Amino acid sequence: AAGIASLFGSKLVIKGEPGAEYITPLVFMIVLGTVLLNATTARLFARWVGVFLKHSEGILIIGASDASRLIGKYLKDNNRHVVLIDNNETNIEKCEKMGLEGMVANIYSDTLGDNIELNDVGYLMALTGNSEINKYAINKFQKQFGENGSFRLVDSDEMNDPANNPEEGLFSHTDDFIKLTEAARKFPAIHEQNIKDQEHYERLIEATNTDDEIIPLFLKEPEGELTIMAANSKKFKDITNGSKLVYLGKMLAAEA
Repeated sequence: AAGIASLFGSKLVIKGEPGAEYITPLVFMIVLGTVLLNATTARLFARWVGVFLKHSEGILIIGASDASRLIGKYLKDNNRHVVLIDNNETNIEKCEKMGLEGMVANIYSDTLGDNIELNDVGYLMALTGNSEINKYAINKFQKQFGENGSFRLVDSDEMNDPANNPEEGLFSHTDDFIKLTEAARKFPAIHEQNIKDQEHYERLIEATNTDDEIIPLFLKEPEGELTIMAANSKKFKDITNGSKLVYLGKMLAAEA
């Protein structure tokens, strides 16, 4: 439409019609304004008319490494909508081969926040190997995609200083990207361990904290609800029989 208007305006200019020279810039200005208006108001309008879900239970995973894909597959198999994003096309292709929803995206781009496909996302997990990117993702997107919880892997400095345990720390204060990657490489499987009671749960967490090849991921409640395991996992209370500890890596010892 803009091209036709430009051609039409050019012909009028040639014919000497007064004001014809304003047609082309005016049309392009209107087109640009429309695009910008849609980009900046689409999410607000969708919420206003009720297109966005009121309960945002979807999970956005930043980084689509081998470990991230294992976690994403488990979440999908347990009926959670999960989207993985990465700027590496190969990683996203591997996601799609596993039946996972993946997007090639750059978190430094402003367009990610306007993606309508992420309308049900309420949890954010930053799992890249770059601690600065993980922190940036949390700071930039926690209000938009992490209204129910925003988490990131701890970095090496935080891991070596348990007293400096960030609230958004993910899985445990002893597990960074390197340990997560190694555990997934050696033992590419996710397991569920039945929990008897609170004391048993705390013993299991202690066992995962002392073994580099076991990474606690989620607490699965008897009705199937999944809670993302934060680095302060020992603060979880009132855990009852029938719950399960979901973890990645080597299987826990039978006596744990």
